[in-house]
Order: sequence, then C-alpha cells, then structure tokens
Amino acid sequence: MQKKDISEKDYNTHIFFYAGSFDAKSVHVAGSFNAWSATVAGGLEMIWSTEENLWTAKIKLKNGRYKYKFVINETDWILDPGNSDQIDDGNYNINSFFEVFKKLDEEFDISDETEEAEESDISDEIEGANESKNSDEIEVADESKNFDEIEVADEIESAEESDISDENENSNKVESFDDIKKIAETASRTLSGAAASAMAWMGSS
Repeated sequence: MQKKDISEKDYNTHIFFYAGSFDAKSVHVAGSFNAWSATVAGGLEMIWSTEENLWTAKIKLKNGRYKYKFVINETDWILDPGNSDQIDDGNYNINSFFEVFKKLDEEFDISDETEEAEESDISDEIEGANESKNSDEIEVADESKNFDEIEVADEIESAEESDISDENENSNKVESFDDIKKIAETASRTLSGAAASAMAWMGSS
C-alpha cells in the first residue's frame, strides 16, 4: 500500500508557554498528540528562557482538539496554569486542552489579503483623484492663461485701431484745412481781379 504524502500546509504550529518551576531540571508536555509520553525519550521537551523567565515548546499539528499536561522533572503532572480550557477525560481526570483550526487560519490569511487589496484600491483611487485634480487645475490654468492672452491681444488690437482712427481723423482735419486754405486763396485772387477790373472801368469813365 502506497504511503500518502502529508504536506507541511496540513499542519499548524502550536506554542506552549509555562511560567513556573524555575528550579526544575526539566519540563515536558505530555498529551494526546504524543501518547502521553512524559519522559525525555518521548515527551515534548520545553526550553527554559532566562531572558523571558519561562518555559516554551512548539509543535506542528493537524486540525483537531488536543489534551495535555505539563510534567515537571518527569514525575509531577500539572494542568497548564496559563490555560483556562479544561476537560474531563471521563475517568475523573482533568486535562488542559487546545484546538487547532487550519481553516480559521486560512480565513485570517484571506482576510488579510482582502484588506491589503482594499487598501491598495483605496490608495489607487486617491492617487487617481489627485492626478485628476492636478490635471483639472492645469487645464483651468491653461484656459485662464489663454483667456488672459486673448484679452491682452484684444486690448492691443483695440488700442491700435484707436490710434489708426485718430491718425485718420487728424489726417482728414489736415486735408480739410488745406482745402479751406486753397479756397480762400482762390477767393482772394478772384476778389483782387474783380477789384482791378472795377478800378479800370471807373478810370475809363
């Protein structure tokens, strides 16, 4: 019969903590996951941390409920003082227990990914809105600039037309003055001729 391969993804890591028995030579975890072995040969050994002042151990397990106890110096069996979850095994023995739920962990992972995706979408929307706002501001500035340029050009054109009109009017005035002068000179010559003729006629009489 072919042995079925078990992937690492099928397991979750559970960590035990025990802040006590500082002077103990050894602390092990015995439970339903290791056939209640309390000895160095088969028990789950806990490691003492001088920095954190506690015993720790970790193990990879599949989904399920697991009962356990701490074993001090391979002889004294105690409940986990840091875990209020306890269960009777039916033989008047009370054990600590914990549960492993792979599916729950996966849901947390999916939730985290969804949250990151939503944050990314919101960030993209904000960035897009800012870019659109900047684009609109630039467009308005360009339109305002063009409008100002057109307005200045209109003012220059109006000023030039006004100057040309003034020049034409002055030119017309000059031309009118010259015409009047010419007419006056002609009239003067006519009057002088008429006066001379009259004098000549009177002399002949």
